[in-house]
Amino acid sequence: MPPEAFRIPGFSLSGPSLPPVSSTCTVPSAISNTVMSVNFTAVFHGRAPTIQTPRKPARQRQLNPLAPEFHVADMQPNTRQSCEFLQKQNRLTELLAEQQQQSLLPLLTLTKLTGDPLEYSTFTRSFESQVEAEVSPNDVRLQYLEQYLQGEQKELIKGCLHLDRNSGYLDAKKLLKGKNGDPYKISNAYTKKINEWPYMWSVHELTLDRLCIFLGQCQSAMSTLTVLSILNHPHNLQSMVSKLPFPLQDR
Repeated sequence: MPPEAFRIPGFSLSGPSLPPVSSTCTVPSAISNTVMSVNFTAVFHGRAPTIQTPRKPARQRQLNPLAPEFHVADMQPNTRQSCEFLQKQNRLTELLAEQQQQSLLPLLTLTKLTGDPLEYSTFTRSFESQVEAEVSPNDVRLQYLEQYLQGEQKELIKGCLHLDRNSGYLDAKKLLKGKNGDPYKISNAYTKKINEWPYMWSVHELTLDRLCIFLGQCQSAMSTLTVLSILNHPHNLQSMVSKLPFPLQDR
């Protein structure tokens, strides 16, 4: 018989159609305190449930201010300020340690300027590093400068003591430079000292060392004073050789 003969009117074998159920339920886990999210839609349709666990928070990178790859611009404002304060504190500590080491060093002595042009460059460099770098007011610098001058050099700047407190020191330095710092005067002083060097009639180690040291000074001064290249003139070279004993002159 055909299948339609067994069909009962008003009754359906397939049953009522139910809408799909989709809900999310949070179930506490018995193993840990994390909250799991279970999707029951998959359970109703016969699939394995999907359990969603919250992501672990990303670990923030710990920045070390003392590391070479550390950059202050990559930090938060509060952390950047703290880092800058730490760097300033470290720099202050270094300065204090350096100052303490300098205090333990013996005091430097400054030789007075007597008027020899060969001593002017050495005196100026020593005065600027020991006095001028440590004292700011120009009137105090002028008093120190007047104290370390002797003879004609001291009388040269007497008038500068009556000038303005700022311009007096500057004018005094100009007068001393014009009197002693002229390159031609320094060159003539070296040449004169070589020509007046005493003759050595015999080979003596001490006298040869003195001449060697002075010639070394001339060579160092030639690197900064171009006019001192006159010492390379044949006449001056012959004068230097004539100061040596005869056996050394022949060599």
